[in-house]
Amino acid sequence: MKFYGNRDLMVVIREAHADAEWLTNETEWLNQILNRVEATPNLARSCEVLNLTRYKIEKKYDRVLKALNTKDLKPFVFIFNKN
Repeated sequence: MKFYGNRDLMVVIREAHADAEWLTNETEWLNQILNRVEATPNLARSCEVLNLTRYKIEKKYDRVLKALNTKDLKPFVFIFNKN
């Protein structure tokens, strides 16, 4: 089995006749999709920063990207997914 980084995947299988090769292929496919979606530039497009100290919602890509790359957010600053 391949190493997928720091990720635990739980795959629920409906078919009883699924073999190990099929499961390996599905796990690799799922890992590739998640790597693309969870990349920082893609995540910045789908999030917004809510700043409760200034009562502002930041939707601009550059500001969201900056907030995602900071190690410690200021108090009462939150990152939310848009959907």
